[in-house]
Amino acid sequence: MWAAVAWGGQAVGPAFGGLVTQTIGWRWIFLVNLPIAAVTLLVVRAATAESRDEAAPPGVDLAGVAITGGAAFALLYALTAGQTRGLGDPLVLALFAAAVVLGVLFVLVERRVANPLVDLALFRRRPFDAALTANLAMNLTFAGTSFLLPLYLQDVRGYDPVVAGLLLLPLTVTLLALLPVGVRLERRTDARLLMLIGLAVMAVASVLLGFLVPGWNYPLVVGTLLLFGIGVGLMSTPMTDAAVGQASGVPEPLAGMASGVFKMSSMLGSSLGVALFATSAKLFATDTAVDQARAAGLSGRQVATLRDAWSHWSPPGWSWCCGRDEPAAP
Repeated sequence: MWAAVAWGGQAVGPAFGGLVTQTIGWRWIFLVNLPIAAVTLLVVRAATAESRDEAAPPGVDLAGVAITGGAAFALLYALTAGQTRGLGDPLVLALFAAAVVLGVLFVLVERRVANPLVDLALFRRRPFDAALTANLAMNLTFAGTSFLLPLYLQDVRGYDPVVAGLLLLPLTVTLLALLPVGVRLERRTDARLLMLIGLAVMAVASVLLGFLVPGWNYPLVVGTLLLFGIGVGLMSTPMTDAAVGQASGVPEPLAGMASGVFKMSSMLGSSLGVALFATSAKLFATDTAVDQARAAGLSGRQVATLRDAWSHWSPPGWSWCCGRDEPAAP
C-alpha cells in the first residue's frame, strides 16, 4: 500500500504540475503544497493514534543532522553550479571535496555520539545495503527521466504542460499493476532476484528511450514507458521488504531508523537524478552546438566563444536530445 501511494503520487505529479502551470502559473507548484499539507496534517491528527517509545534516549543528534544536510547540499549544488560554471570550476571542485569530507566526518561523528542519527550497524547487513543501493538507483533514474521528458515534450515537440504531463501517464499503468505481482513473486523467490530483474528492465527501458525519443514514434515511446513501469513495479515492494521487513534482519529497535534511512535514500536519489540528468543534458547540448559550429566552418576562436556562451544558456529546444530540431549554430 505504501509503495502504491508513493509511486502513484510521483507518477501523476507531472500531469498535476502541468495543470497548475498552465492554469495559475508555475510559481504555484510551490504554493499549492501549503493547503495540501494543511489538510493532510488535519487528517493525520484526527485519524492516526500517537505512539511513543518511552525507553528511547533523549535528545537529537544535531551534529549528524547538520553534517548530512551540508554534505547533500554541497553535492547537489556542485552538480547544479557545474551546469553553468563547468565541472572543472574551482568552486564546483571545492563543493565536491566538501561533500566527501563531510561524508567522512559524518561516519566519525556517528561512531562517537551517544544517540546517533544513524546507527552504523545497519550497514553491516547486506540485504539492507542492497535494498538501499537499489532504491537510490531506482529513484535517481525515475526522477531524472520524469524531469527531462516533460521538458522535451514542451520545448521540442511543442505540447502544452498539461498534455506533456498526461503523455507520461502510461508509466503509471504498469507500475501500479505490477506492485501486487511483485509481492506474489517474492513469496516464490527472493527479493534480491526481483531487485536485479527490476533494475535490468529499467536499464533496458532507459536505453530504448534514449534512442526512441529523438525520432518520436509515440507508440514505441509508450511501450518503453510501460516497460519502465514494469521494472519499478516488480522491485518496489520486495526492495522495501529487504530494507525494513523481516527479510532485512534489522533488529526491531532499529526498524524506525532503518525506515528513515531507506526513505532518505529515496529523496536523495530523486534530487541526484534531477541534478545529474540536467547536468548531462547541458553537456550534451554544448557538445552538439560545438559539433554543428565546426561542421558549418566556424573558426577555432568562434567555436570557443560559442562553447562559453552555450555553457551559460540553454535554448528552448534542448538540442542534446534532438539536435536536428534546432537551427544550425551559426
